[in-house]
Formats: sequence, C-alpha cells, structure tokens
Amino acid sequence: MPLGMEVGLDRGDIVLDGDPAPSWKGTQQPPTFRSMSIVAKRSPISGTAELLLVHTLEMEAEKSE
Repeated sequence: MPLGMEVGLDRGDIVLDGDPAPSWKGTQQPPTFRSMSIVAKRSPISGTAELLLVHTLEMEAEKSE
C-alpha cells in the first residue's frame, strides 16, 4: 500500500504495522499481561446534565410539532 493512502477506518478497527512479533526463544520470558476490569463511576452532576439535556430536547420537539 502506498504511503499516504487514505483508508476508511472505524473506532473498532485494528491496524498492524507489519513488523513480526519478537521471538521469545532462549532465556528471555515473554511479557505477562493480567486481565483488568475498569469501571467508571458516573458523577451525579453528569447524570443531572443528561436529564436536563433530554428534557430540553423533548421540549423543543413538542414546540416544533
């Protein structure tokens, strides 16, 4: 593929650079990856802002009808 060529990628697409994975033969151990779960706690302020936005959009929709 020529350098600078545009391609359509989405957020879920994975791009590899073409370099092969390193060989772990010999004394060197491959890296270990532990699974991790991340949970984001929503701020009460963001919930209130979302409710206000939804209410405002509903009010505008009623006005346009």
